[in-house]
Amino acid sequence: MKKVIFVASTSYSGSTFLDMTLGNDPAGLSLGEVDAVYEPTEPHHLKRECGCGTYNCHVWKSLEKVPASQLYQSLFKTYPHIDYIVDSSKSPLWINRRIKDLRKQGIDYRIAVIWKTPLEIAQSFDKRGQFDNWARSWVNYYRLLHTLQPEHWTMVKYRDYASDPETLKDICAGLGIDWFAGKEAYWEKTQHILFGNHSARKHLNPNHRDNATSTDKAAFQTVSYTPVEDPALEARVNQVIAANPVIGRVADALQRMTAGDEAGGRQALQADRMSRADIWLREAKLALRILAAKRYRIGFKHPQTVTSIVQNKEPDQAA
Repeated sequence: MKKVIFVASTSYSGSTFLDMTLGNDPAGLSLGEVDAVYEPTEPHHLKRECGCGTYNCHVWKSLEKVPASQLYQSLFKTYPHIDYIVDSSKSPLWINRRIKDLRKQGIDYRIAVIWKTPLEIAQSFDKRGQFDNWARSWVNYYRLLHTLQPEHWTMVKYRDYASDPETLKDICAGLGIDWFAGKEAYWEKTQHILFGNHSARKHLNPNHRDNATSTDKAAFQTVSYTPVEDPALEARVNQVIAANPVIGRVADALQRMTAGDEAGGRQALQADRMSRADIWLREAKLALRILAAKRYRIGFKHPQTVTSIVQNKEPDQAA
């Protein structure tokens, strides 16, 4: 049965790595953060770089007039050898709308939730000068995702994914897709991924891949985990958690689900479900971001629809 796998996470949680790794299969296709094509809110969303490096890539060109509601169905029809699609669009609102479409179309789906602990995500935000943003972003993301789509989660802790090679095998089993030796080497496949972490996508570029030193390749082609060893940062994070008990409750629920207690974790998240008013407000804010920037687009009608990492015109390749 055809399937769509949504990789759900906050920013800086490894979703781009996981997306391309899961899609590294002749029967898989990684899309990246495809919601930005239909709901662009940033300037770079109008200059789309396909990971395959081909100008006017045939995969995205074939979707020029396809509405979001028909996106996956159209791809499965166009590329019948594809059994599953990976979409790492972060927005729970996008994920929720697309799952409603998939249910109507009889297409299966799973949600792979990759997450970092409060301390780990705070470190990631702090490295980018965004410490003040981590708590609200992190806790509200999982509250909203659970409120909209509380089921069909496969939990992935970033630390485990980055540190234990066996974790990928477990993830694939949970998602119902094949695992094979070398699946982590996603750069060996032509990828048609859009947006996401630039460092993760960088060595898809054949120029970089061919010219980079072995040290550079080793650094980019490894999902690494660095333990947090910053007492001052830990103290700041603990202060934030003490002032916002919901952070601790959500972290505990995610850990329980990751450990196999899915029912217990979901039950723990029930107390912090968002109201309909909260969801409506987030929908309204998203619409305003798009409209205020005067970038509202349906499908792929902008003249800069697909640029590329390497501006060359190569023959179409199979997805």
